[in-house]
Amino acid sequence: MHWSHADSPDAVHWRELPVALYPPPTSNPADNSGRFTGSAVVDNSTGALHLIFTDFTNIDANPGAVAETVISASSTDGTTFAYSPKNPLIAHPPPGSSNAFRDPKVFWDKNDETWKMVVGSGEGDKGRVQLYVAKDEALLSWEYVSVVAEGDGSTGNIWECPNMFPIDDKWVLFYGGDALGFYEVGSYNGTNFVSEKMGLLDAGPDSYAMQWYVDDAGRNLAVTWMGNWPTSKWPSRINGWAGAQSVTRELFLRDDGGLGSKPIAEVANLASGPIQNLGKKNVHGTIKVGSTNTARLQLEVDLKASNAPAFTTFLYQSKAESVVLKYNFGNRTLTLDTTNAGYGQAGTWSAAIAAPNNVLTLDILIDRSSVEIFAGDGTAMTATVFPRYQESTDIKIEAVGGKAVFNSIKLTPFGSTWKA
Repeated sequence: MHWSHADSPDAVHWRELPVALYPPPTSNPADNSGRFTGSAVVDNSTGALHLIFTDFTNIDANPGAVAETVISASSTDGTTFAYSPKNPLIAHPPPGSSNAFRDPKVFWDKNDETWKMVVGSGEGDKGRVQLYVAKDEALLSWEYVSVVAEGDGSTGNIWECPNMFPIDDKWVLFYGGDALGFYEVGSYNGTNFVSEKMGLLDAGPDSYAMQWYVDDAGRNLAVTWMGNWPTSKWPSRINGWAGAQSVTRELFLRDDGGLGSKPIAEVANLASGPIQNLGKKNVHGTIKVGSTNTARLQLEVDLKASNAPAFTTFLYQSKAESVVLKYNFGNRTLTLDTTNAGYGQAGTWSAAIAAPNNVLTLDILIDRSSVEIFAGDGTAMTATVFPRYQESTDIKIEAVGGKAVFNSIKLTPFGSTWKA
């Protein structure tokens, strides 16, 4: 496993850079030792980019080694990285980490104004997050503090990619467990996290290992892997790539106290043509919105004026297949159905959507092989699709048994995020 590298001026348009980290050389084809997940901070005194991450060693191929340690690399030019001579920073997992010890995430702890680090762990049937504190300004010396959070067995026996950060007057902890991304909102005193609200980071099938960071404007932003352990073999592997990252999302506290997300405002800069605005529309039957494989579909629905039992949005539709997104007015539940939609993971996923003032808003980002759905209350649903046929590009809306009243239906063509 390597660290690939890309940079961006706006967290929307990206440029590929040379690979940042390579696994150690080996002549053994069975040795899959590599550089696993970690995090990065900027040294404000030098401008250097400081990486702290998991060094994974295949102990079958390297008897006597420790499987997972924490090491460091840094760069002053942003493209060439040198490993620290003080590696490993953490040579052994702490007690109570027999299942795993990986994915260090560095954060600034405003409780005692120190740099802290959370590391994913697990013991028995419980996932854990281990907490460390930096003992030097260079972030090369770390001291173990405590188990800052622990599961009850219902969220997996290993917690991966933990992230912890303050937001408004609360603290957020999120992590991956049992092939799902969980968040917990609560309080944190510098050594212990107390959960008050828990939920899924994403209600769809293809979101895992989300990573949080703060931009220059002070926004809490995040990117998630659009994939998951149950994902089928990637059909794109024949084209030389597998998996993808989501659009950059802004995190916020929802009205119910949970953690919500939405596309950052700069996503609008991907527009490659004028907005097609259907305006106010009473849908009773089926209407065609457009036909495209890259676009943004924005819907605003008047729930009080609608009298249909549900409305359905069909994406990637042809005679052979489609993604089905159905909203039920009665229980205000949104269901994503990919059982007849391309080569991605097939199934149905649902989430209850809050709709203040009886208005439902949906912001749907359609890419050639994925769809990212954001409801106005902060719910996100992500799925990889990989349509089977080039003809599968139609977008339609249907209401049966009554009318669905749309205040607006907007379709914006999107261009590439990748800079030439």
